[in-house]
Amino acid sequence: MLIDIPKSLPSPENAVEWALSICQEDRALIGTAMRRVFKDGKDDDDAMIYASRGNANAKTRAALISGVRKKLAVQLQTDFLEKKAPEFGKYIKRAFHSAWSMAYPFGYDPGISLFVTGSDHVYDAHCDVGDGILLQFHGRKIVKLWGPTQKFYEKVIFDHDFRGKPELFESPIATYELIAGQGIYLPRGAMHEISVRGGEISVSVGIRPESIYPVMTLCTELCEMAGVKDAFSVVPGCNDWSKFLAKMFNPTDFKRYLGSRTMPPALRQNLLTVLQPKSEKLSERLAQLLDRWWQKFCRRRKPSPTGPLPARPIDREAILKQWEDERYRAREQKRG
Repeated sequence: MLIDIPKSLPSPENAVEWALSICQEDRALIGTAMRRVFKDGKDDDDAMIYASRGNANAKTRAALISGVRKKLAVQLQTDFLEKKAPEFGKYIKRAFHSAWSMAYPFGYDPGISLFVTGSDHVYDAHCDVGDGILLQFHGRKIVKLWGPTQKFYEKVIFDHDFRGKPELFESPIATYELIAGQGIYLPRGAMHEISVRGGEISVSVGIRPESIYPVMTLCTELCEMAGVKDAFSVVPGCNDWSKFLAKMFNPTDFKRYLGSRTMPPALRQNLLTVLQPKSEKLSERLAQLLDRWWQKFCRRRKPSPTGPLPARPIDREAILKQWEDERYRAREQKRG
């Protein structure tokens, strides 16, 4: 769904220089590039790779920023924009507060990211685990959007395994061209590929209210409530460290139970199938603890967008392989 950016939103006269100056100061700068940008890349190789996952040294950061200035196929991403441009962040939250309060009655905690993208960059097709809004401030972006299917939204406990369960994410593709002053809403799980036309630079801002709740977060909190270390665990297959494979649930699906003294029956029933008590005594307490947790959750009105997940594997090669596997290759998917 396309939206118009409020005209009162504070925006700099030179959005590109404003954005690059913020990226310049970000020591946790994330950078992606098409493989052909590098010396050993082939002209016909359009695969996207990560040049920085947030820990690049000053030389690499400078090279990434220079690449955007030269209109190479490079994209910069800096997170926590609300801290680096406070007035901008405050306005965003004020502008969307009314709508978000209705959409996420259990509370919201948006993350705001800045994207500066050079010519011919294609961010490979992927889905995000929470709702998102992309606002365009300079240049144009092409957004291809599809899925997920209704079956995805019907699941109470779900993951975002778009590689392993493609049938939940396949649907006709809609293509949008965002121009400065426009935005687009991306529902959780929606597959999208985002690109910039040749010869252009794009500046956009992504906002992620994130209403989902990881089952692992709930499990940790139940252990604390029970006062027993490792009182509960999750069944095998539900404790993956990858954000795309970790099991989640969406409290917003049960907003009519806001303030209830008991957990929604459908949610409780599904959670009981994935939570494993350490003992028979704890098994008898689990349903009561779930009700207590729900009451506390309704009172605090603060979501947990990521929460504690299992530790990543020590093997760095395994981590890098997982990261690279997170993205579909648009070329391999043969999407027009």
